[in-house]
Amino acid sequence: MMELCVDCLKREDPGWTRHYRKGSMALAAYGAGVFLLPDIPVAHVLQGLFFLFAFPWIVWPLVAASRPRKT
Repeated sequence: MMELCVDCLKREDPGWTRHYRKGSMALAAYGAGVFLLPDIPVAHVLQGLFFLFAFPWIVWPLVAASRPRKT
């Protein structure tokens, strides 16, 4: 079994929230710009790249904070 330990993640890398927040803002700005593009093939590729990076970025803190549960 696994459990989340955000405090452990903060001890290992105290600045992770700042980097994560900056990256999230950049990803949101990129996504807003890409989805405002007209319906052209390049826009579809850029939108696909947005989702390619968005999902791992959202899930990363959950994976990084996972620790084995002490029994």
